[in-house]
Amino acid sequence: MASPQDATVTGSTENPGVIGNICQTVTSTFTGAKDAVMGKAPEVPKKETTLMGQVGEYTNLAGQKTKEAADATGQKAIETKDFIVEKAIAAKDFTAQKAQEAHEATLGKKV
Repeated sequence: MASPQDATVTGSTENPGVIGNICQTVTSTFTGAKDAVMGKAPEVPKKETTLMGQVGEYTNLAGQKTKEAADATGQKAIETKDFIVEKAIAAKDFTAQKAQEAHEATLGKKV
């Protein structure tokens, strides 16, 4: 029967034992320190693109586009309202001027 110490001696990675775990930790620490001194960047796991991730990105994009369209529509509505108000004021002024001219013409003919 094999003891836990035998696993450390034989180098088995399935059950390395306490001493084996300490050795692995020290080795990985020294390797990381050496890489840092040498200027090697740590390995960053690549982002996995999943279907749900893509759906989330498209949902965010669609929401953003919808907001932009709503903002543009709101701005256009404000511009249209302002244009209509200007035209209404111009029409009112024109009507008032023509009414005044008609009133003056009527007064001029009575005399």
